[in-house]
Amino acid sequence: MVERADPFAFVAPSDGYISKFEQAMPPGSGRWTSSIKKDLFLELSDGSFARVSLHLVAGGDHFIYLDSYMGRTPGNKNLEFDPNKVVTLQPR
Repeated sequence: MVERADPFAFVAPSDGYISKFEQAMPPGSGRWTSSIKKDLFLELSDGSFARVSLHLVAGGDHFIYLDSYMGRTPGNKNLEFDPNKVVTLQPR
């Protein structure tokens, strides 16, 4: 994964990916917060790319909100949203 700094960046970068993300918030440091938001590009093991918006909320009931957009073919780095390709799930 690599952090997506520009909200208008829709093409995954070629390099700079790391395998894990860690957010340190030691007690008493003044850096503690109950939520974290990150926008990331992911490179998957099959060569596909994705972009995700991740929002973690701690305290009380813990929540993870995740929006993801995945390229349809391995190697395709264009991850711009296409409303014509929205998949909707039908109830059973």
